[in-house]
Amino acid sequence: MNKIFKEQLNKFVVIYIDDTNVFSTTFEKHLIHLRTVFDKLRINGLKLQPSKCHFGKTSLAFLGHIIGKDGIQPDPTKVSAIQQFPIPTNLTILRGFLGLASYYRRFVKDFAKKAAPLHQLMRKNQPFIWTEKCQEAFEKLKQHLISPPILIYPDFEKPFFLYTDASSFGLGAVLTQKDNEKKEHVIAYASRRTNEHERNYYATELECLAVVWAIQHFRPYLQSNIPFTVITDHTALITLFNKPNISGRLARWIMTLRDYTFNIEHRKGRLHSNVDPLSRHFQPDPT
Repeated sequence: MNKIFKEQLNKFVVIYIDDTNVFSTTFEKHLIHLRTVFDKLRINGLKLQPSKCHFGKTSLAFLGHIIGKDGIQPDPTKVSAIQQFPIPTNLTILRGFLGLASYYRRFVKDFAKKAAPLHQLMRKNQPFIWTEKCQEAFEKLKQHLISPPILIYPDFEKPFFLYTDASSFGLGAVLTQKDNEKKEHVIAYASRRTNEHERNYYATELECLAVVWAIQHFRPYLQSNIPFTVITDHTALITLFNKPNISGRLARWIMTLRDYTFNIEHRKGRLHSNVDPLSRHFQPDPT
């Protein structure tokens, strides 16, 4: 694609792998630019998939940013999984959130002091009463999780690490990279609730679904020539992705990942605290 649009590249066309963006200063110029792009595609025998095309937009999400007339802004979807993390209503959810926050405590000055009201609730025989101090500590820690130095911009010259996890009611993922000192930073968080049909999957299917969903969710970062690493706490996935004869739903899912280059690694569940809470804070649908 870069070769096809070499004359237009960075003038009014930006390309990343199979994503082609056309930008213009006025709507009239945009129509002219679109015509040029369509003519180039037609001459080279290339077709567009209508369902993946968007026209006349004043802003768009691209490589973890929102690009528009006001410049470049961070994409809110990168941190929505943390921003929407529910206020803990029991020790299980609180323990998960503290595990996630503690995973990155080395980046948070005075972490123990800031988390003290939440740790107080974890004490034996301590009544679970959510106070203003608890709420303040909760909000502060969430803000740290979605701010530098924990959250950084991606470097497409370095490999990515994708942590995934699944529970009966949710899927979670964290995309990270390591800096020059081998310290790991977050690029983006993601989570979603499982639907009624997915909740009937057995454990390996759920964990595989989490991997497939996470890779597709972070496709703009991962669809490159640099191999990335998927990290899971479900041992069975290691052999699953290397089995030659798989059928049914699992086979179809794995086939959707054939265009990606990655390896998969296992990590003990007790070390998976950076992603585990993102899949497990979802509660059953109200009946």
